[in-house]
Amino acid sequence: MRGYRLCIAPSAVGDTPEDESVMQLACPHTDDAAPLLAQLQIDFPSVPRHVRPVIGLREAFYPLVESGKKTTTIRYFPGHIHCPSAPVLPLQLNPSQEIVGSLRIKALEVKPYAAITEADARRDGFSGREELAAILRDIYGDVQPHELISIYEFELLPARPRDSLTLVKGLLPLKDLCVDAVMTDMMSHLRLNSSSSSSSSALSVSLGSTLPQPIAESLLATAISRKVLSDDNVGHFLDPEMRQLSLAGGENLTRRTLARILATPCLHLTHLSLSRCVNMTSKDLIAFFTELSDKMADGAGLPLTSLDITRCPRVNDQVVATVAKCCPNLRYDRPGRGLGLVYVDRSKIDLTRCTNVSDAAIVSLAQACNDLQELIVFACPKERGLVQITNASIFGVLPEHCTALRALSLSRCRLTDTAASGGLARLLARAPELEELGLGRCKRIADSALAAIAAASCASTLQFLDLTSCSASDQTLRMIGASCRRLRTLYLSNCPVVTNETVQAFARSCREMRALYLSSCSLVTDIGVLEIAYHCKELNVLNLSGCVRVTNLSLCEVARQCPSLNTLYLANCELVTGKVIHALQEHCQGMKLLELSGCNPLIATFGEESLSAMHNLQALDVSRSTHVRDSNLGHIARLSCLTYLTFSDTNISDEGVMHLANGFLPRLEWLILSNCLKVTNMRCVHHLLDNLPVLAKLFLSGCANLGLPGSSDEGPEIRTTALPTLQYLFVSSCPQFPDEMAVSLVRRMPNLSSVVFAQSTSIQDATLRCLAQTCTDIRDLDLSMCSMGDEALLEVLMRCGKNLIDLKVSHCKQLSSATFTQALRILQHLETLAVPGCPNFDAPVLRQVPELCPSLSKIVLGREGISNRTKAEVMEQHPGLEIV
Repeated sequence: MRGYRLCIAPSAVGDTPEDESVMQLACPHTDDAAPLLAQLQIDFPSVPRHVRPVIGLREAFYPLVESGKKTTTIRYFPGHIHCPSAPVLPLQLNPSQEIVGSLRIKALEVKPYAAITEADARRDGFSGREELAAILRDIYGDVQPHELISIYEFELLPARPRDSLTLVKGLLPLKDLCVDAVMTDMMSHLRLNSSSSSSSSALSVSLGSTLPQPIAESLLATAISRKVLSDDNVGHFLDPEMRQLSLAGGENLTRRTLARILATPCLHLTHLSLSRCVNMTSKDLIAFFTELSDKMADGAGLPLTSLDITRCPRVNDQVVATVAKCCPNLRYDRPGRGLGLVYVDRSKIDLTRCTNVSDAAIVSLAQACNDLQELIVFACPKERGLVQITNASIFGVLPEHCTALRALSLSRCRLTDTAASGGLARLLARAPELEELGLGRCKRIADSALAAIAAASCASTLQFLDLTSCSASDQTLRMIGASCRRLRTLYLSNCPVVTNETVQAFARSCREMRALYLSSCSLVTDIGVLEIAYHCKELNVLNLSGCVRVTNLSLCEVARQCPSLNTLYLANCELVTGKVIHALQEHCQGMKLLELSGCNPLIATFGEESLSAMHNLQALDVSRSTHVRDSNLGHIARLSCLTYLTFSDTNISDEGVMHLANGFLPRLEWLILSNCLKVTNMRCVHHLLDNLPVLAKLFLSGCANLGLPGSSDEGPEIRTTALPTLQYLFVSSCPQFPDEMAVSLVRRMPNLSSVVFAQSTSIQDATLRCLAQTCTDIRDLDLSMCSMGDEALLEVLMRCGKNLIDLKVSHCKQLSSATFTQALRILQHLETLAVPGCPNFDAPVLRQVPELCPSLSKIVLGREGISNRTKAEVMEQHPGLEIV
């Protein structure tokens, strides 16, 4: 079949396709796609059309569209011709569903999959056809060579002024929605409302009731992500008939938003998310749920089945008790699907903001929500005791009331049990349909108690089991392995008793295993890993970090026998060489994550061509590997799907940084170059940043020679163009890093939210003043041991610290008592303050904390000259405050 190209936009007519076999036809340019669809019907009468009203695009590809490097997109739908519903379609980024504008479709080309050319790949933003094919496989799976694909040639439309009120009122079918105009005008109205106390607006209709639900939700997500949603304009998204409402991330929303939901009123909500709404107090939430429940005519309680209140620091037992009373239909206790109480960050588990949740909350929930199916509770040690979720609620109340549990995670909770007390056995006996059980780091549950898992009736239904750092013996683990035959995910990391026999028991019994974590199980050898290879052939994830006895023999067999493997952790496996990389490249085409930290022999011998051929690789860790060479980076820089890359504690130099800069890493979000002592030239770093269009986190900590005098005199020109995607900057422990170089970085990063300059002693006032002028929304700031003065610190706090949560100024002896007092008055959302080594943060300053900064939950003082009596008095006045 010949290629087929329909030109829609006038500018595309007359363009000559590079492939001479392509047949080009002109299609009238109108405000709808009727002529195009009619032409397709004529030319392909027997092939149905799959008409799409929205162009979905992965977020990583959007910078390529903005820069003009991506001018086409390839679409496929089995057995159909993929075509647009209109010449102008809204552009929606996935997975956030944020609508960022519109695309004008200039031409539509239809051809068999096998006819895709190198030129097609380049127009789509890829280096070649092979890379494009790998991405298409990842998105669509295997496409047969004869099947038809559609190539949309487009241009990104600039924003156009339009009366959005007329547009919104006149919306009928989705295809008529000109999203770029609506979004542009809507955002201006929202900003106007955000800055004005008046609630009047030209946008006087409810978007929630006028727009189709997916578009309304996308617009709401966009408003939140662009930080323009406020108490004054949130009403535009509310509708009495709505069933789902997500305000997750609305950090500036207060009880006034809750009042608007009550006034609407939204009585049919089944799913509600208030995650990260940090300004809603416990009193606000209690009053909201109580009043909303009172509005229900039959007194049956709210219809909510899913409630997410994660990362709400003021949630306490009373809030949970009120939720349990007013929302009897809750079935899940998981963010997004039920009652979420847990604060989970990508890099750590943190409950310091939910320390008021205790046994009482679990008791209230269990007694009111008998149909509860999933309870996910994470706890972690604090300096003063442990989070108070104990046997009383978990082994006492929960089994009596919640017999429908399907998932239960109790990681790090302060639970104790033995065979004699039988708490775990009783809990499992009352949950016969349990599918997920998490007991990670519950070290006080004895081996005899853990044996109850093997004997429980739910052993035959368990699919997920976390026994990380548990007290089970090898014999008990083998019993569990023999009984739990449906396990798909198993965590046995940091269990030193795990042997090859343990692994064999699980591998031979659990043939459906998808993810197996054996980190730091140092007794496991090739014998155990070969059992995994021969019996767990559907494996996707394997963690063998710290399994120092494992060699090429078993790992190459895993690659051959488990073609679905996509994630492999091999940190500190020093008996492994580059043969493993070659085997993975040959047999595991979908490999997405490789951790090779500390694998010196592997790094020294890996096949660079094999690694660069892993087109789907998204995360690569080669830290602490002294054999990493600058030349390696040229091959790694060809991995265009990488989003995470770390070279910390390696010997790469400025030459290696230039190799990365000259590569093709359009999706890289994390770059870690910490402790790379040979990286010295800031010009090379700037050049690298210019070529990483979506980089969000940059780690240069410990690069002690960065900025050495004379090191940056030569090299690429330093640009001043903004880097809007960068949010995290870590340049700690860089004593040679001068003020002027810090300023050159900061002035390019207007959206920084986390800044760490700790122990970079050359950082002074100029850097802080640049922060104050450039950044508007810093959440975490670490200036420990920096040399700034009082005025510069107060300037940065006043201008960009309104949402500051964490401030560290340890060992800044030059800061005065008056500065600390003023800082407490400014930082109304501050939760953590670290001031050890600051002699002027004295007792009189500490006594003002309850009045000036009631949001503070933790102060790190160190061994300063403040008496324990003074600390106790302050904590008594401020019950939620912890002083260490």
